[in-house]
Amino acid sequence: MSAKKARCRLYPITIISITNLFVYMNRVAITGVLNEIQQQFLLSESGVGLLQTLYIVAMIIGGPIFGYFGDRYDRRKVIIIATILWIVASLWASFIYDLVEVFFLLRALAGAGDAGFLAIAPAMISDYYKPEERYIMLTIYYLAFPFGAGLGYMVGAEIAILLKNWRWAVRIVPCIGVLSVFMLFFLRKCPRGASEGSNFKISAWKQDVKAIITNKTYLMTVAAFTCVTFIGGASGWWAPKVLTMGLNLQKDEYDSSTPSLLIFGVVVVSSGIIGVTLGYGLSKWLNKKYDRADPLICGIGMFISAPLMGLTFYTAPYSTTCCYLLGFVGFTAVNLQPAIVSNIIISVMLPTRRAQAHGILLFLCHALGDCGSPYFFGLTTDLFRPLFEKNGQRTTRTHYMGFLCSISLPKIGRNNDRKWPNLPKR
Repeated sequence: MSAKKARCRLYPITIISITNLFVYMNRVAITGVLNEIQQQFLLSESGVGLLQTLYIVAMIIGGPIFGYFGDRYDRRKVIIIATILWIVASLWASFIYDLVEVFFLLRALAGAGDAGFLAIAPAMISDYYKPEERYIMLTIYYLAFPFGAGLGYMVGAEIAILLKNWRWAVRIVPCIGVLSVFMLFFLRKCPRGASEGSNFKISAWKQDVKAIITNKTYLMTVAAFTCVTFIGGASGWWAPKVLTMGLNLQKDEYDSSTPSLLIFGVVVVSSGIIGVTLGYGLSKWLNKKYDRADPLICGIGMFISAPLMGLTFYTAPYSTTCCYLLGFVGFTAVNLQPAIVSNIIISVMLPTRRAQAHGILLFLCHALGDCGSPYFFGLTTDLFRPLFEKNGQRTTRTHYMGFLCSISLPKIGRNNDRKWPNLPKR
């Protein structure tokens, strides 16, 4: 293959992955300035959680809609529309000062555009690349998830600190993301299923949905991934704020200013690179010996990550090193899954149903997963926090204890005699 032809072959995955990077950066950049948003709009913890819940609700609605159009019209045009939507909505939101309802609405529209891109992108990759190339391309695509999340944490917080204005944390990624729109315009049109050597006829929508929701492999994959998104959605939204509170307890101080998330961002990026790459390597190696290795890898990853993610929050007031180390291993285990899950779905779906399948995946895993968990986390924190306050005084310790109660709520129901650890006093 000539160098020019090789570059042309790599152009689609490069552009799609870069755009995916911006999507995830935009989603998490706002988490570094939650304190400032809370103060600007006078929000409670449940109000802050509701901001993310509305974003996810919009993803739930937008995913199937964009997936439907992506399987019936030019996917390149549909994905450009979705990208423009989240860029414009996010940029506009950064200029809202007093109208909290408008800010929430624009954040929700950004979520709809986000879902549109995520529903169509894997299907486009399956169009451009043959089955033997597809897995490595999906791995490259999903590497943008931890890269984007880590960079979002770092860039959002650091740009707000540098410019002394939290709005730039919301504004910076859409400004850069405009470049991805121009790059997407230069993608060549690729017929559905072209990489598999044939053009498939489009069937009726009801027939597509029936085929998707009666596929047992697909349903089991969605059910498992929903469990991941329930915990992952709340953790990703609240982790910077909660960890910062816990780490501040080591210094016995309360600080509501924008925290530096450089170390946390590095942990997310590095664990993501290792996790996604390790998941791909294990899948390729184990599938030669055991044809059901993929779901086994995902299950083991979640079994390892669940306790470690909880311990990350619990150890923050005691040891920074232990906190970040546990977080690193936990995030690595979580990141074993995304590329594998997407490859499973693509493998069991016809090319004309892949965008819809990913759209329905987004609908179900977010509707039953992280749609309510960020709000639930904030609401229960508001309920538990007064139990630890003295004379109505809000401190880092009382706030942090409220969060720990929230994430431990299922355990409280099973064991009422459990005692909370003695945290450093404020």
